[in-house]
Amino acid sequence: MNCIYCQAPIDLEEALMNSPFSWPEISTIYYLCKKCQKGNHIRFEARAYGQIKMVGGMDGGWEQINKYTEASLDIREDPGFLHVWLKTKHYEIKARV
Repeated sequence: MNCIYCQAPIDLEEALMNSPFSWPEISTIYYLCKKCQKGNHIRFEARAYGQIKMVGGMDGGWEQINKYTEASLDIREDPGFLHVWLKTKHYEIKARV
């Protein structure tokens, strides 16, 4: 997966470790690209992940940019955190308030 702005590679584990917040209700984390310092939104599903972008402003929806499969990926949402399991590691990304 690459940054949608500068195409720098994004490592999924690094994104999970360094995401400042998530939106559990849409299974998405925010990741700031280390190269260009622009934000990428990464959405998770069981056994899949990919980048999304907002369309139509704050009242609009989201568009899937890409999608990758990962057999070891699982998720669970709760109001305070997005929980992601990847290769037996558990990540808790705090919900944006």
